[in-house]
Amino acid sequence: MRPVPTQRNEKEKRHQFIHELLTALPIHPVTVMVALRVGQIDGENQAKGVRLPLADLLIGVTALELGYSVATGNLRHFQMIPGLSVVQF
Repeated sequence: MRPVPTQRNEKEKRHQFIHELLTALPIHPVTVMVALRVGQIDGENQAKGVRLPLADLLIGVTALELGYSVATGNLRHFQMIPGLSVVQF
């Protein structure tokens, strides 16, 4: 017989997943330089009537500042960040 899933089992699985994720992936803070660059790009885009989600701007500019590419299925937003290398995922 299979055990019936309980809330506790699901919660433990989520905690384990988060722990594994945090162990496997580095976490980079939003620096002053990143925040300033996000504001600059957002202002330029808004002047053109374009609005990107803040989360996408923060991810993209952080990657740009660190010299990373962004692998995403959302090419449209990330391609609007000047200089960012975007890879379709």
